[in-house]
Amino acid sequence: MENDEIINIEEFVEKVVNLDDIYFDPNNPRFYGKEKTVSDNRIMEESVQANCFELMRAFYIRDLKENIKRVGFLPIDKIVVRPIIKSDKYVVVEGNRRLAALKLLKKEHISGEIELSDEILKSIMQFTVYVYTGKELDIAWIIQGIRHISGVKNWKPFQQAKLLTKLVKERNVKIEDAGKSVGIGSIKAARLMRSYYAYEQSTKDEDFGEYVDEDDFSYFQEAVFTMIDSPMQQWLDWDEKEKSFKNKENLKKYLSWFVKIEGKQPKVNRALDVRDIITRAIVSYPSLFKKFEVSEDMQVSRLHHEMWIIEEEPKEIADWLNKLKEANITIGNLPDVRIKMSSELKTFIDQLTDLDKIIKAHLKALEK
Repeated sequence: MENDEIINIEEFVEKVVNLDDIYFDPNNPRFYGKEKTVSDNRIMEESVQANCFELMRAFYIRDLKENIKRVGFLPIDKIVVRPIIKSDKYVVVEGNRRLAALKLLKKEHISGEIELSDEILKSIMQFTVYVYTGKELDIAWIIQGIRHISGVKNWKPFQQAKLLTKLVKERNVKIEDAGKSVGIGSIKAARLMRSYYAYEQSTKDEDFGEYVDEDDFSYFQEAVFTMIDSPMQQWLDWDEKEKSFKNKENLKKYLSWFVKIEGKQPKVNRALDVRDIITRAIVSYPSLFKKFEVSEDMQVSRLHHEMWIIEEEPKEIADWLNKLKEANITIGNLPDVRIKMSSELKTFIDQLTDLDKIIKAHLKALEK
């Protein structure tokens, strides 16, 4: 399936419009992880547009603005808009960065910060656009996705996954065709979609759902669906047919490990730690993993340390002696002055006190 089968070219018509008649899209896929729906009757509100303008400043419009400032706006790659319901104005479907650059140039010219020539100012204030005349509600997602997933300004995995899901689930496009249309192979597309279904399920959890956001998407993409039937998928009991986790209790437990809630310290701070540490614990150290599961205070770093102790534990007396010598050197090189001046002084004292007790107990046992 080619891109023009997903997008009907006949639904786009060229029209000359004024810059002031075009508004930013507050529902721009660039902006938000969770679904955001600002109705058409609010798009033109000054506060809504001001917020969009500030958000767009983060998307590297400076170079684009400077280029337009030098040569004018040459809409070879035209902005795509759609009519705002019950008005004669338009909202951007694709081209928010270009619109931001144009509006910023106009603002700086009016304020006297810069002075544009009449020719360049004319190219900014009025130009040709494509007006979308179809009825597809998610046209912004579809057009931007096809342009940006494999284009210059790549979309994040979450946005890629959301677009693919829309094409397959809502437009009945085959997964391999949806992947091809945006420059992604079918295996990667399937993985992204599984991750998105899992993410969606998580947002509906009664305890943690409201706190799950786009930044947490990697805990499914990178940590759960890195391979077919991964240990994490088995633990969460992924149902490929239903596209959901059947073990709701484990899902809730999993969310509790990484979802950020004010006043609560997550047990895991990186999706890669789930993939590289927790997954290995499930397979090779089930008793340690069970300990990690049931303990509210056990961080993934502690789990990793206990796994390391098992893996690195000396097997021969000579090895134990070498370890003891290494520890001796480490403790002997402690920077006492720096420690005394640091905020961790009490922690060091506590650790050394505990170590002193352990050493005395060992000496007592060996001297008998």
